[in-house]
Amino acid sequence: MKTALRALALAALVAAGACSSDSKSSGGGGSTTTTWVGLVQGSDGVESGSLSVTAQTASPAIGRPGGGISLAAGDVTATGTYKRVTPTAGTVDLSGTYNPDGNSLDISGSGYTFTGGFDGQSRLEGNFTGPNGDGNFVTEKNTGAAKVYCGTFSGTDSGTWSFVVTGTALHGQAQSSSAGSQAIPLDGVVSGNNITIYIPGTTQTLATGTVNGTTASGTWDDQQGDSGDWTGSSTCQ
Repeated sequence: MKTALRALALAALVAAGACSSDSKSSGGGGSTTTTWVGLVQGSDGVESGSLSVTAQTASPAIGRPGGGISLAAGDVTATGTYKRVTPTAGTVDLSGTYNPDGNSLDISGSGYTFTGGFDGQSRLEGNFTGPNGDGNFVTEKNTGAAKVYCGTFSGTDSGTWSFVVTGTALHGQAQSSSAGSQAIPLDGVVSGNNITIYIPGTTQTLATGTVNGTTASGTWDDQQGDSGDWTGSSTCQ
């Protein structure tokens, strides 16, 4: 996978996705909560996990054509939870602000800082810094049906991966532990318990495997000489 990771590093990382929840309101006034859920990937190919972010507003969200959401003007309180899987398991509570005017997020805790932006429709993404280095996160609207899986791959290259399964769609990213590598998007389909992931921008198969309850595993082959196994679980959600 090392060859593919390096060769495709410039592919659009934003193709990697996870899951956000539509804003909920208690009625004509009251509280509105908007929640995003998704993936965290360290640039070292070692750190990975999942991230949930919630922004609390004082007034109902305004619906937009196409299912978009907007939040009340001015900074609002934002909280988050980072469930780290590797290099060591742990849960980090985060707090800070979300600015709907600039669509920007800034939350931190326990030495971690997550900063990013909302695209006005579903995706909230950006970068993080922490005790183990830096990386990126990608989150989307949480419909309550998405399941996040995180794990590792090994073989002629090694590193971490994360993906989200929503219905039959799979989106995520992989990060090699090789120096200088960047994350690449993972896009694929799930048919029953069977997983197929494609080499970015092509219809060629990068990985296949199965989902069995809370676990997922399989094999990968970048079609350029690198191959191996991958495994993980949904315990990072």
